[in-house]
Amino acid sequence: LEIWQGNDASSMVLQHSQAFTPTAQQTNEIVLDTPYVIDETKDLLVGWSATHGAGVYPCALDLATSTNQPQNWLMLDSVWQTTDIDGDWIVWQDERDGSTYPHIYGYTMAEPNEVPICTDADAVKKLPAVSGDTVVWEDRRTANNVAQRDIFAFDLTSRAPLSLVNMPFEDGIYQEEPGIRSDWIIYKHKPGTYYNVYAYNRMTNTVEAVSATTANQYYPAIDGSVVAWMEVGSAIEVYYRDISTTDVARTVN
Repeated sequence: LEIWQGNDASSMVLQHSQAFTPTAQQTNEIVLDTPYVIDETKDLLVGWSATHGAGVYPCALDLATSTNQPQNWLMLDSVWQTTDIDGDWIVWQDERDGSTYPHIYGYTMAEPNEVPICTDADAVKKLPAVSGDTVVWEDRRTANNVAQRDIFAFDLTSRAPLSLVNMPFEDGIYQEEPGIRSDWIIYKHKPGTYYNVYAYNRMTNTVEAVSATTANQYYPAIDGSVVAWMEVGSAIEVYYRDISTTDVARTVN
C-alpha cells in the first residue's frame, strides 16, 4: 500500500509505504501501522502494487465511483489504463499492442471471458464507462478530414456496436469524458466558448444541457439520475442536479 501527495500528478511524493498480505476474492481492510495526516492543500493518491505468480491477475476497482477522472487507473505492462466496473463486467483502455491508438476491452467474470469492444486501428479510444450491458467511451477518430471527439457505445449482450440516435456525432464539436448509469449517458460538450455538461436519454433519444452556463464545466459523474461536476467560474465549485426532474443545478457549498 502506498500513499502519495503533491501539488499535481507530476509532482507526487511517496509519503507512506506498507506491506500487506491480502485475502483473495474479498474486500481487504488495511490498517496503517502509523497514522498519516493528509495535507488538504495537496493532491492525494492512494494505490497498491502486487507481487504474484504466473496466471494470477490481481485487480481492484472502486465500486463507489462512476467516472474515470481521476480515480480507477490500473497499470498494465508499465502503462496506466483507465478502467470501470459494473456487475460482472470490467472495462478498460488497453495498449497491449504498443500502438498509439489504445483499444477498449472488457472482461466478464460470469463466463469468464475477455471481450474486445473496439480495436479499430485508426482511432484513439479512451475513458470507457460501463452500466448494465452498455459500454461508452470517448473516440477520437478522424471523419470528414476533421479530428473528432465523439461518444461511442457497445452492447455487451449482443457483442455489437450501439447507435446513439440524435447524439451529436462527427460535427467537429468535442463530446468527451462520458459516464453512464442506466438510461442516461453524460458527457462534456463544447458547443461554443465553454465546456458544459450534457445528458443523453437512451429511452427518448434526446439531449439536454445539464446546466448551460458561461463557465467551463469538467469531470462529470453520475449515480442514478444525479449528475455532479466541477465548474470553473469566478470560483471553482462542485455542482449537482437530478436530471430526472426539473431540479435546478445546486452547489455543494
